[in-house]
Amino acid sequence: MKNWPGALKYSAVGLFGTAIDLLITVMLVEHAGWGILQAASAAFILTFIHNYIWNRRWTFRFRTRIIRKTAVKIFISALIGLILTVALMYMLCRVLNVYYAEAKLLTSAGVLICNFLLNKWWVFRIDRNPPDTSGDPEFDVSIIGPAFNEAARIGVNLKKIRSYFSQSGHSSEIIVVDDGSSDGTAGLSENELAGFEAARVIVHPKNMGKGAAIRTGVLASAARYVLITDADGSTPIEEFEVLMDGLKSRGFEIAVGSRYLRQSKVKLKQPLYRIAIGRIGNLLIRFFLIDGIRDTQCGFKLFEGSCAKDIFSRSKISGWGFDIEALAIAKMLNMNICELPVEWRDCPGSRLRPFRDAFKTLTELAYIKLNIWSGRYEKNS
Repeated sequence: MKNWPGALKYSAVGLFGTAIDLLITVMLVEHAGWGILQAASAAFILTFIHNYIWNRRWTFRFRTRIIRKTAVKIFISALIGLILTVALMYMLCRVLNVYYAEAKLLTSAGVLICNFLLNKWWVFRIDRNPPDTSGDPEFDVSIIGPAFNEAARIGVNLKKIRSYFSQSGHSSEIIVVDDGSSDGTAGLSENELAGFEAARVIVHPKNMGKGAAIRTGVLASAARYVLITDADGSTPIEEFEVLMDGLKSRGFEIAVGSRYLRQSKVKLKQPLYRIAIGRIGNLLIRFFLIDGIRDTQCGFKLFEGSCAKDIFSRSKISGWGFDIEALAIAKMLNMNICELPVEWRDCPGSRLRPFRDAFKTLTELAYIKLNIWSGRYEKNS
């Protein structure tokens, strides 16, 4: 089941809420002398508030809106739950003579399911952008390669990409986004891609950041699928088929290459300090923002084209945190994501500054969280 983490969270909140619901009902009936229907109604209202707070901040946190935007929906959802509670309790206790505590358990289960569906598909729902229906995609795959001063190594990688897709059977376009390079990266890329069926180099007049380069490439793409890959070729282009299988055969919309799964093949590891920083960073990302994905930072990702454009039309970050932001937006939009093992090797020449960039990524993590809470990703930029 693709959405099992959300269902598990909702179940945990629901079970705890049900215990509170039953406890309040019993206390009001047995110790305060309330009538069964009045006690059940009061217990429902208190439990609804408890469950709403937890589901808003935890279960459906990627779909958190500004409170005023959902106030009417919250009220209607609570009213539906209250009416359902009173109706079921009346039928079970007064008509079928079921003991009130047992009736309350049955009622809570029914209302829990009803509230889950209302929260998931209405209260916290955020609509995706409608896909472009003006015509069929021009290509099967767009390969997006961001590059900044990569003249020393991009040529070899482009040659491999060009060779692979020339024989793959997929109609494809290669888009290199030169992010303000000063070492001739753009010219070298154009020479290497000359004669390819569909290739172009987009040049940023100044360095804007890897996230900005990816955004430019994705929004310029015209394919059914969008592959994002690093200029250094740290993940062999042949691993594309692993991700494509995840999308085509398993019904997912985004496939994330991973270095941290049991079947992953890391041919040349990073220095130990970079591994430690990366693992700690991923733990923080999983805890505070994106659960269920072990490796958010691997630069090899495949998207359905419409999903990629929807995500990057909403994105705000231009730096290293773009991976985290893209996956957070995908989660917010309830897109189905799979993480698949790929081959990977550390390539020399990386300009990543581990400690400085790790700190910057953490600040971007906080920025993403604030954007989710404030609803900024609900509007396209």
